[in-house]
Amino acid sequence: MVGITTANAQTTWDCGSPNASDVVATLNIADSTLTISGTGAMQDYSFFVFAPWHADRSAIKTVVIDDGITRIGD
Repeated sequence: MVGITTANAQTTWDCGSPNASDVVATLNIADSTLTISGTGAMQDYSFFVFAPWHADRSAIKTVVIDDGITRIGD
């Protein structure tokens, strides 16, 4: 997991696949929306490697996946 940014009630994580895709996940705390955006494939996550938003999962009410995303990880 590279790049965690927090500003204006938003947290952003780099969640692109190891093959250098440009994918980020942004959690907007104000409206409880997790947005996956960028270009390419998202990284795989598992029981042993949690998604970076795992600790905030109870705050997520809506998920938006932008058009540039070619694959959602496990």
